[in-house]
Amino acid sequence: RPQIIDPEESAKESLRAQINYLLSASGIKQIWIAQQLHVSEKHLSQMLTGRIELTPDWAQRIAALCGHTVTVAVQPLPAGPDPTR
Repeated sequence: RPQIIDPEESAKESLRAQINYLLSASGIKQIWIAQQLHVSEKHLSQMLTGRIELTPDWAQRIAALCGHTVTVAVQPLPAGPDPTR
């Protein structure tokens, strides 16, 4: 039985993974990011681990502090079986 993938959850996971990678690659400490965003380090950690939602707005704020921006792209799905057959 094929696994059904929720595109919204997949996008959220991808965004979270990319923000985590950005933080790791930049070497910027989470405590500094939390201070700049006026949130607790615990709250930031919960966003980064998926315990609470990392919204696109929060992701953009974190990315900006690391010298990056968040963009959204809509791309065609890979070709699959023809559903009309």
